[in-house]
Amino acid sequence: APGRSLNIADGVFSVPDTHPKPAPAIATFRIDGSVPVAAMLLKNKTLSRNVDFNLDPATSRGTVAANVTVNMVLAHPQPKNTMRYGVSAVLSSFGADKVLMGKKLEASSLSVKASSGGAYQIKGNVKINGLPAAIDLEKKPGAATADVQLTAKLDRAARRKLGLDVGDALSGTVPVRLTGKLDPGESGKDTTFDLEADLTQAKIDDLLPGWVKARGAPAHASAKLTESASGKRF
Repeated sequence: APGRSLNIADGVFSVPDTHPKPAPAIATFRIDGSVPVAAMLLKNKTLSRNVDFNLDPATSRGTVAANVTVNMVLAHPQPKNTMRYGVSAVLSSFGADKVLMGKKLEASSLSVKASSGGAYQIKGNVKINGLPAAIDLEKKPGAATADVQLTAKLDRAARRKLGLDVGDALSGTVPVRLTGKLDPGESGKDTTFDLEADLTQAKIDDLLPGWVKARGAPAHASAKLTESASGKRF
């Protein structure tokens, strides 16, 4: 976009063997800049066909430092399916609105890896609508959906914010793990997670009639949690 740029440095273009026809070539370089500008680049018509990751430049922020490798052959035009890329990036002071199930995602540092076929993996400690959690989001090459795993420790304030508050019937911090699948291109679809909760350090007092548990007594719970397109949970 006018007035915006990314820094590209340490570029190396090599042809390890000139005998094959067409000869293979490798380009490596480093990219540094702002997340919004990188998001604009990924929306380029040529790149968007190969990068299955949607990030709105208008509602994202932070900086990116990435190492990029591109494998190709020296031919014009490029034979179909001969170009391969790999990206290893770190996003710093990252923030994006409505990027994960319509929620705000923030992180001081996120590790991102991407490769040909629309594959990527995002890992790190984040805040989702202000709630601390660890995220591991991975999309395999050619897959329609991404596997997501979220782990968090929910105190009463966090449970209330998520709409899971049961008042005084449950006290203490509860470690939880959510696993499910996300469709990166369908933000308007319902999303169902498998929820596992470790209630060992929680105290239960008539959560259900007659259900009482002292803090420290082993207990686990599992459930299905569905986030509807309208934002309701059930």
